[in-house]
Amino acid sequence: MAAPAAAQEIRDNANAVTTQGSAGDTIVVTANRTATPIGRVGQSITVLDADIIRDRQAQSVSDLLRTVPGVTIARNGGVGTSTSVFIRGAESDQTVALIDGVKLNDPSSTGGSYNFGNLLIGNIERIEVLRGPSSVIWGSQAIGGVVN
Repeated sequence: MAAPAAAQEIRDNANAVTTQGSAGDTIVVTANRTATPIGRVGQSITVLDADIIRDRQAQSVSDLLRTVPGVTIARNGGVGTSTSVFIRGAESDQTVALIDGVKLNDPSSTGGSYNFGNLLIGNIERIEVLRGPSSVIWGSQAIGGVVN
């Protein structure tokens, strides 16, 4: 069976959808490997920018992630202890952790997940959480989601 193909060229900014951040800045998602306005991302996403991080006065990234819908944190003690992140009920080894787009998951560690226990917020300007499968872009570990 064959059918003709049709395509439509999108002109620059003709159909751009942007979302204003808390300070009036445009939020652009980078966790999907290309800079994309948040309104054009076809996935559940939460972006915690510098203003939100400062206002919540958290000590660690896991404290901030605890406030994101669909994210569950399991910590065995205080800051610096083993901390796992579960997105949408998936196992912690099914969540990809990134810093500036570089994958942190350690396949040689128990379970292959990243330990969020030692990740403090001192030098973090923004956190992006993609909820749901992202295996096409980030590999087979990204069944639950991605934290960038």
